[in-house]
Amino acid sequence: DSLRFNVRGLNLNRNCVTVKRLKRLYGKDPNINENNLSIFNCVYGRKYNFPIRLPLDLDSINYVKLYALMISEGSYNKQFRLHVPESHLHTIFKKTLSNIFGKIIDKKIKMFISKGFMCSYAPQFIRYLIPIEDHIPYMILKDKEFAREYLKIAFECEGYPHLNKKRYKRYIKLTRNIDVDDIIKKRLKYSVGKRIFLGQLKRDYPKIYEKLINKIPTLLLGESLLLSHYFNIKNTIKPEALLVNKTNHRRGFYSFRWNLHIYAKPIDIFIKETSPLLGRAFNE
Repeated sequence: DSLRFNVRGLNLNRNCVTVKRLKRLYGKDPNINENNLSIFNCVYGRKYNFPIRLPLDLDSINYVKLYALMISEGSYNKQFRLHVPESHLHTIFKKTLSNIFGKIIDKKIKMFISKGFMCSYAPQFIRYLIPIEDHIPYMILKDKEFAREYLKIAFECEGYPHLNKKRYKRYIKLTRNIDVDDIIKKRLKYSVGKRIFLGQLKRDYPKIYEKLINKIPTLLLGESLLLSHYFNIKNTIKPEALLVNKTNHRRGFYSFRWNLHIYAKPIDIFIKETSPLLGRAFNE
């Protein structure tokens, strides 16, 4: 894709526009918020104009929902893409983008069936206008309602309620996988698709094991903090297993799985404060 900003005072043959240059052109303009930028996007030989109004309002519940969705279930390396069976998640995807960019984005979001599941994706340049970090943004950490909405979507996407009626045991688990190709630089003896639990990994590769169990995902640490700080929900973080993936796309060829657990009475607080949907699973 080629991006060109149709802005007064800028050369159209530039590949990018620095923030410093925009400030020099518009920094003293009282109508800066009224300036529209038009993005000309060329895809497969077709060109279309996409006007947007700056600045984008990312300090909002819409960004919180989109961030939680993308970091949990989405693909966002080069393009915002969602490939899941749950229709309400596709609704959130489209609605949040529409609220951020305006109704003009609605026609640009494409939906189709792939491998039996619905797939939604947005124009590629959108990804470069919205940041998706591997740690929870400060704006979510500092706001209880943002934290509540983030946790609701994160647990709907990656949370699993467990109930064993015979043993009177229940818990909720939030799973996160992290890329560990920077630690495992040579192929191990395990086959593709294999899940290696901690005991076997420790016996086979003790040095790698020690490194992996000390690499807790920053995302999961942030989620643990939100639960305890705002809602007084006690939780624990535990490593589970090493995964050997088919490709290095998204999670790396080797990824390490961590779980956040909520046990006993804190489950009731969690259900009341953030996720009635998961709570219904215990009653089914």
